[in-house]
Amino acid sequence: MPAQTRPEQPLADRLKTLAKHPQFTWWIGHVLVLVCSIRYFLSLLTLSLSPPTSSSLSYRLAFIGAITTYGVVLYKTYVNKIQTLDINFIGRLLRDDNALYFGVAVYWLLTSRVSVALVPFATYSVFHFSTYLRNNVIPAVSPSLSKSPLSTKITAFVDANFPHAMRFVAVFELVAITIRLALPLVLFRVRAIFTLLLWVMFLRFREASSTQMRDAVVRSGQWVDHLCLQPGTPDVIRRVVWPRVKAFAAGLQIPRAPAAAQANASPRKTQ
Repeated sequence: MPAQTRPEQPLADRLKTLAKHPQFTWWIGHVLVLVCSIRYFLSLLTLSLSPPTSSSLSYRLAFIGAITTYGVVLYKTYVNKIQTLDINFIGRLLRDDNALYFGVAVYWLLTSRVSVALVPFATYSVFHFSTYLRNNVIPAVSPSLSKSPLSTKITAFVDANFPHAMRFVAVFELVAITIRLALPLVLFRVRAIFTLLLWVMFLRFREASSTQMRDAVVRSGQWVDHLCLQPGTPDVIRRVVWPRVKAFAAGLQIPRAPAAAQANASPRKTQ
């Protein structure tokens, strides 16, 4: 449950109540993701003005923020439920999007920079930041603003754009990040092969728990099938490469989680 502040409390007490709740730490993680992602991508646009150490620090801090926020959710979800680290518990973690994003955030933090990997985390953080600001921060700072035009606009923004953002993230992960990770393969880098395989497994587990990812996989497959039917497509791609890619992906099929588990595995959790 989120922190409950009372309007009659002094401002200092309301803020103290808010800050002592674990969800505030979760929110600070999203703030860090947003601020550092913006700083990082701005530094990429102004390479001559931004020192490399500054952009690298922003990149790492963004993933530290992501690890923090997903770590809070995992702690609150599993701290009282861990009895033994058996195969069933590990399987449950692998079907929990919060655990998946926590794991890939740790991996991106500890490995070479992949700029596009920040985009999904920053996208999620926009909505988590906004929702918590509307529901918790604004009422704590000034209860009279809870029904203000600002709060109404935040609610309207989240309601109107969140479904589109989730679909965007699924397509971006499936297409943009996968292509970026596949590019170094032309240099036969062992780490690149490992990273790509790890990412493919992440996508397969995401597909098992996310309807948006399943839709993205279906649409992308149909799009490539259509391209392969075009007259200019080389036979080697049409008859060899693409069928083998589909066969490889099918071999990594992960059983889908039950509907209730999918709801609990959503990265949209706010507590």
